[in-house]
Amino acid sequence: MSAITKEKAIERLANLSFKMVNSSLYINTNTRMIIKCEIHDIEWESTVGEAYRLTKCSCDCKYNNKNYTDYSRKKLSKEEVVAKINSRGFTLLNEDEFKNTRMIGNFKCSKGHNWSCYIHNVYSEKSGCP
Repeated sequence: MSAITKEKAIERLANLSFKMVNSSLYINTNTRMIIKCEIHDIEWESTVGEAYRLTKCSCDCKYNNKNYTDYSRKKLSKEEVVAKINSRGFTLLNEDEFKNTRMIGNFKCSKGHNWSCYIHNVYSEKSGCP
């Protein structure tokens, strides 16, 4: 994967109505610098990559942007998680210990295979029966 040029980074930020306050400091997307929202006239410190993903943005623009992911969304219930896992043909064997999807789950598939991995990986279809 090639590095993103300063010109490309400036263009990407401009599409979000952001700009680097001092673009001469840019080295790569991990360069920490001051980013400015040109709509709200707000500045904050972040890497260029964080600005693309809107993770450190402190203005309201991010809520109106298709690139924004709301990480404060509601917590998945045990019932929702188990239902989706069951719909994939798997059983969560340690369902009674469930706290969240970031814990290790013990699974069994319809063919009788057993394995363990993060519950989130099976729930989000990143993993299945080995």
